[in-house]
Amino acid sequence: MTQHTNKIVAAALLSLAGLYSANASAALVTDAHGNTGYDTMEECTAAVQSGAAKFYKSFTHKPALRRAGEVRVQKMELSKSPIGVAAGNIAGMCDKGAAHKLGRDGVSKVLQGKYVPYGPDMMVNVYYNRAGKAVRVTMEQCDNWFSGNLPAGFVKASAPVAAAPAAPAAPAMMAAPAAPAMAAAAPIVRQVAPAAPASAVAGISTPALIGLGVVAAGVAAAVVNSSTTSHH
Repeated sequence: MTQHTNKIVAAALLSLAGLYSANASAALVTDAHGNTGYDTMEECTAAVQSGAAKFYKSFTHKPALRRAGEVRVQKMELSKSPIGVAAGNIAGMCDKGAAHKLGRDGVSKVLQGKYVPYGPDMMVNVYYNRAGKAVRVTMEQCDNWFSGNLPAGFVKASAPVAAAPAAPAAPAMMAAPAAPAMAAAAPIVRQVAPAAPASAVAGISTPALIGLGVVAAGVAAAVVNSSTTSHH
């Protein structure tokens, strides 16, 4: 491209960047207390659903004030109020910022007309009539107004994502069969020669042995006597 063309492209890109920046900054407005508001309901809803929204916090203190036809007031969380319960499982609420009226404020002037995010656990005043029906809801700490007596800009909470089923475990490795045990060595049989037969004497009774001894002694004496006689 020529130098002239490069300048044109650069200028166009700068213009687009400036336009984008202006639009981005215009989408979110912040007051002196850090509370925010969006230009459109869609922007506010997207911020609540994504978790990027900064929920409104009251900065003044005023007591609850019953109006005509209201007989009692009860404090509770926005999600547990009759309008919150009717809306179901909510992540928050986006309500168009209200102005001051009838002795009570709405939101900061810079947020009036903007879509302001409110958390599901924000404390609110719920006003009931004689029939026990909720007829008005305000911010609990300051009794400030919402855009209407019963605001309805609730943002549904995203359905929880079901956890993916766990992958089946890999089959266990089969162990290799053990090698067969070596055959036992054949027993060595030693041929033991039979013991020599016991002496015949072992089978003779004790009296018999004594008798034999006496006979042998007599024979021996006779031999000795014979030998002696022959010498004389």
